[in-house]
Amino acid sequence: MCIRERQLCKNKTVPVKKRFSAPGFHPISVTKGKVFSLRSQSSNKNHGGSRVYENHVVKTWEQRGEIRKKPYKRTIKPIFGPDTGGGGIQEFNLNVTSINPHSGTEYHNHVIGEAIYVVSGSGELMLGQERYQLKAGIAIYAPKGVFHQVINRTAQTLKLVNVFAPGMNREELKKRTVLRQPPKTK
Repeated sequence: MCIRERQLCKNKTVPVKKRFSAPGFHPISVTKGKVFSLRSQSSNKNHGGSRVYENHVVKTWEQRGEIRKKPYKRTIKPIFGPDTGGGGIQEFNLNVTSINPHSGTEYHNHVIGEAIYVVSGSGELMLGQERYQLKAGIAIYAPKGVFHQVINRTAQTLKLVNVFAPGMNREELKKRTVLRQPPKTK
């Protein structure tokens, strides 16, 4: 049985109607509820056989991450930035971070601002000396120089997207990150 509006069919792949596709792109296909395909319809002949923006479309689930050890166990996948494989983008750094259950980040600050979006899971944020509850759909901004920490006190992974602007070489950003003990809470 098909749901006509979305063209989602059980055990079939059905292209979504043209109105759901972006100009120049193949309509998105759906198989058993999973979305596939961002295949460009433009011919590779237009660009001398190579794709201009191929490094700008990244399958994040295929990227290897930097694994941090206990007590702050997490995986950080650099997706875009000046020194990543995602096209050498200078304007910002974008990471996908998965914080393991019962773990978190250090209490730290950066020399550039950081925006954080909670994709899934729940946890706690310390921003300066203030605490906030986190859950999917919440966005945070930690201005440069402001200490912050994300803590996952649950049995599920906490998944975040982090954006730093302006873009900075990852090793330089790590060297210039300041770690400190979190303040005592009352």
